[in-house]
Amino acid sequence: MDLLGKKGKIVEMLETIRYDLTYIKGQAEGNVASSEKEESKKGFKCLPKHVQQMVLKASSSNGIDATSAPTETFIEFLEQKNAGDAKHYLQYQFKCIKVSNFIPC
Repeated sequence: MDLLGKKGKIVEMLETIRYDLTYIKGQAEGNVASSEKEESKKGFKCLPKHVQQMVLKASSSNGIDATSAPTETFIEFLEQKNAGDAKHYLQYQFKCIKVSNFIPC
């Protein structure tokens, strides 16, 4: 393997580590913030019933048979405290499933 190929692999590994550390940092900050003061619970259950049904039907394979609950990943996404945390969570999830062309705004 040439030097350029090794450099590319190292850069890719460092990017993965950066995303992992960013996610861990966000989770740690969220735990500290939630332990300092109790906030109203965010998440899927706080959405109106018709929105919950829309999400469940949109998540189904055929659009008709809705599942009874959203995925754990979606629940965790909805529980993010702010847009920045949500963005970092999505970046982390996309990196884990190897979506390489995701560029957040």
